[in-house]
Amino acid sequence: MTRTIPVIPCPSCAADPAPGVGAGSCPPCGGRGRRRAQLVLTVANADTGAVRSLSVEPGDLAARPDPAGGWRVDLTDRIQELAGAVGVAGTPDELVLHLPAGWRPDLPAARRYGGAARAIAECWREPWRVAIGRSAALVRDPARRLGRIGQLAGPPGVPAGGPNPLSPAAFVRLARGLDLALVVTIRDGVPVPAPVGAPGGLRPRVAWPPGRGPGGAVLRWPDGPRWQLRLLPLAAPVPADEFPADPSAAAAAGALVEQLDIALADAVPADPEVAIPAPRAEPAALPDDPVPDLARLAARHSGRAVTVRFTRTGCELYLPAVSRVRWLARADDLPSLVITDLG
Repeated sequence: MTRTIPVIPCPSCAADPAPGVGAGSCPPCGGRGRRRAQLVLTVANADTGAVRSLSVEPGDLAARPDPAGGWRVDLTDRIQELAGAVGVAGTPDELVLHLPAGWRPDLPAARRYGGAARAIAECWREPWRVAIGRSAALVRDPARRLGRIGQLAGPPGVPAGGPNPLSPAAFVRLARGLDLALVVTIRDGVPVPAPVGAPGGLRPRVAWPPGRGPGGAVLRWPDGPRWQLRLLPLAAPVPADEFPADPSAAAAAGALVEQLDIALADAVPADPEVAIPAPRAEPAALPDDPVPDLARLAARHSGRAVTVRFTRTGCELYLPAVSRVRWLARADDLPSLVITDLG
């Protein structure tokens, strides 16, 4: 059942109803005229897979006087509590909500609630704030600092300056902990085109054998297949991306690290009346490295883009169709998916 959350009229639209500036083109509300009064704070431990979240809503705020005047809500300690719960060390950046001018704790309950809702709704740029850290240090800005996460001191057995813990296997675990889907696309070569003038050589959508050109041949890249990793909401369709570009799984994981802030922002429901999930996960063993099995699937379907979608409930295999992808198989884990594909 979908949980009901507070929604308020968008203050920006109400403040400037001029044509072309109001709800139809308002960035804070996306043209809907309403904003969600919910802020979700999440901390994930990249070393253990543990995740804890807090949904901040208007009735949950403990306001204190602001030294600069007015009232404010300091959420920094709440983030620190989440970090402690998942075993992430370090000090988070300060996070403070400023209540609207005129807000006081002695106002009638409805006015107090409305002011708190407006303060939370002002977090529209980043309503789901995810900090990903290690057992030795908190990564406060995933977009800028995850690329250097390997420079932080790690737990026993993980030396400082070691590999980035967000390997493809770690991304599988992270996606499950955040209740998202990790979508991996891999392509091992391209069909060899038919010679000019050969039957089918210039016709679109020729019914070639799977993954092969008119002569059944595939040109495979000498340095290995191409990869792409994406984090998507569970409800998002699997993209029909037939040309992944990264030269290795590690490079694709690094590219996803650089785009992680965008991926997490895209995971927020567009409809303001739909609550942002507050994921929770216990520590979990790192899954087996998925790269060898993914490479086997790509080799079996050489010349075609193979897509595998990992979620908490298992994994699914997709192959390209015309302008879309076609579901092929599902299994509880990747080795079983490979066996299923072999038939």
